[in-house]
Parts: sequence; structure tokens; C-alpha cells
Amino acid sequence: MSLSSLQREAVCTASAVLPRVGSWSLKAQGGSAIHDVLAMRVMGHELNETQLESVADTWGLVDDARARFFYLARTFRPRIPAGAMAEVPLGLFDDGAVRQVVGARGAYDAPGLLVAGTVDVAWEEVGGTWVVDFKAGEDKYVPPIAMNWQVRGGSLLVAKWLGKRRIIPALCFVEGAKAGQHQSEGRWEVGTALEESELDKIETELLAVTSRISEAKKRGVRDLDMVTGPQCDYCPCRAVCPAHMNEVRSVVTSDIGSAPRFLSAEEASKLAGLLPRMKKVVAMVETSLKMYGSEHGPIPLTDGKVYGPTAETRVRLATRPTYQALYDYFVSFYDQEEPLDDAENRAERIASLAADAADAAFKTSKAAIGAAIAEAHDAKEILRKKSAATRDVLAAVAAKDGISTRDAVIWSNHWPGGSPDEDEVL
Repeated sequence: MSLSSLQREAVCTASAVLPRVGSWSLKAQGGSAIHDVLAMRVMGHELNETQLESVADTWGLVDDARARFFYLARTFRPRIPAGAMAEVPLGLFDDGAVRQVVGARGAYDAPGLLVAGTVDVAWEEVGGTWVVDFKAGEDKYVPPIAMNWQVRGGSLLVAKWLGKRRIIPALCFVEGAKAGQHQSEGRWEVGTALEESELDKIETELLAVTSRISEAKKRGVRDLDMVTGPQCDYCPCRAVCPAHMNEVRSVVTSDIGSAPRFLSAEEASKLAGLLPRMKKVVAMVETSLKMYGSEHGPIPLTDGKVYGPTAETRVRLATRPTYQALYDYFVSFYDQEEPLDDAENRAERIASLAADAADAAFKTSKAAIGAAIAEAHDAKEILRKKSAATRDVLAAVAAKDGISTRDAVIWSNHWPGGSPDEDEVL
């Protein structure tokens, strides 16, 4: 067991036993790369641009992932005291002792090892020993400290290893400098200090989890207690988990998926946890069908129709002439409809009303701006500058008060008091 998988395995012991399917993503590679840089800096090694290039190459970073890495590496500077420990792999053994182990990033092995993990950063202060976990991803995927097994487990390992009785657990979300800033300390969340009694409680709970997993491994894959829920989203066993596949199948074949109706409390809880995973399943099915159709042609359906690509014509309006035509219309409209009083400022008022009305029809997104810049850069074979150019354009828009925000009600899976998992705005 590793601290990084403990959050999932504490809920579903089967995920520690079932076969696993590996995964790879540039986001994850980028997170590992920035962790390497942070560790080297904590240990007193400053990296120059050539060395940063080497780290990026080691983790296979390209395009936006590479640009984001350099942006964070250059501007993220958390305040870590001199003498702090970094990237320390620790393990809890069956004799109750904690010792340093060999391994990293979820891969550890030693006789008698119960659970292990690599502590990102730790240091001692007068008020207690700090144990910090850096997070380079979005906070909506990170459990709060009071529920975070990786942070709480790491705190226990450090406490037992150093013989400390008061640990201050913390999360530091890696963030680069904002506009007008040169550096960023990141966003910190500091938990309630863990005294000796709370550390003992964590150890008791941790041993209970390791015991359940040990028993599950003895029983084998034919007799597992499988628990489905949001923890399934990134589970490496998901592709071979019978409970996960049966759950999706049960919704498809039940009346719940046929028409909206009032749900029982049990159904509501089950479906709320299942919804994000069902969307991902649908997305993967669609991708698989497109791959098949691209190779074999349109797919025949039972009613004589086929599933496959179709050609259609879509109208695109150029922004500049469209805006001008719309603005001219509104000038004419308000010229006829606006009262004739205050003739001195009438033309100015009509122009303002027309501009506001035309502006309301033209909105874009960060994604659209990024796509336009990427297309231009690709055409000129410009590498590793797309993200920086996008940030510059957005900064220019913000300088002209061109960025606005709005409140929205979002229904999604999320940690209590945290950010939503999915952007479902109603």
C-alpha cells in the first residue's frame, strides 16, 4: 500500500487486489516534473534554464504541458525554511516502527512493510513539525486535510520516524505568479495541529485498513467486497472491475434511465456518485465507435440507419463586418425608438446603447482564444510559446475590463466546502 492510493483503498479494499491497468497523461508528468524541481530547491540546488530543460525532457513534456511547467518552475516560490527535508520515502512496518524505504511515487517494497509514501516536505518549528504535500493539479480533486489520507498518513509516518508528538499538516497548491507579480507562494491550506491522541487515532484507523486489505488479498479476487463511488473515477482497476461495469449496466437497463422521476434517497446517492463515471464511459464509447467507423465505414443499425460521419455546411460569420452590421442596425433602431428629449446628447446616448447591444452578441472563451493562437503558432512551426501568448492576450483583455465573471449553481461531486468535480451549470 502507498499513501497515494490509501484514499481509494480505505473505501474499497478490492481496488488493492484487482488487476490494474496503467495510465499516462501529460498532466501527471507535469506534476512529477514540478515536484522534482521543488525537491531540488528545498535541498539547496537552484536550477538554471538548461537544467529545467533537462527535467522537462526527462518527463516527456511538450506543448502546453511544457509551457506550464516552465511557468510554474520560474514563478512558484513557496517559503520553505532552510534545512527542511524533501522527498523522504518512509514506511510503516509490521513491528510498528517507521523507517526510510527505497521507492517513490507509489512503488515501494520491503519485508514486513504495511504502507509507505514519500513526504514532499517536512520541517521542525517551535510550534510543531510541519508536513506538507504539494499539489500541482486542481484542488477539486484533493480531499480536505481532515479527510485526506495521504496527508494524515504522511503526518503519522513523520511523527513516528522523528519521535514527534505534534504535527501541523498542510497542503500547498502549486500556482504561478498572477499578472503584475513576479513570484507566487502558492495557495496554502493548513490543517488543525495533530496532537498525540489524534496521531494514535490515525494509526489505529490505518492499521485497520491495512488489515482489511491483507485479508482481502488472502481471499483472492473471487471473494471481494467491492464499493463503487466517486473513488472509482481514477481507479486503475476500473477497466476490470465487475462492480463498476455492472453498475453502469444496471442504470442503462433500468427505468431510471428512461424518464425523469422522483428518486429514493438511496437511488439519489448512488446516481450522484455514478454520473461522472457514466459520462466518461459514454465519451470512451463514442471514441471507440469513431475509431471503428474510420476503419470500417458507417456502422449499420437495426432500423436500417447507420452510425457514422455526415457532411454538413455550417455558417460562420466574420467578427468585424458582423459587429459593424449589428452596430449599425442598433443605431438605426434606437434612433427611431429613443425619445427626442435631451437632443444635445442624443447621438452619444444612441451610440452607447447600440454598442452595448452589439457587444452583448459577441463573447468568446479562453479555450477559443487558445485554439486561435495555437493554430497560428502551428502554421509557423513556433514551439512552446502558445500558453505564454494566451496569457498575454488575456491580460490585455483584462486591462480593458473585457473579462467578467458570474455566479452559477453547479451540481456535481465535490468535497464538503470544496470545488465541484464537473462544470454542470444550471
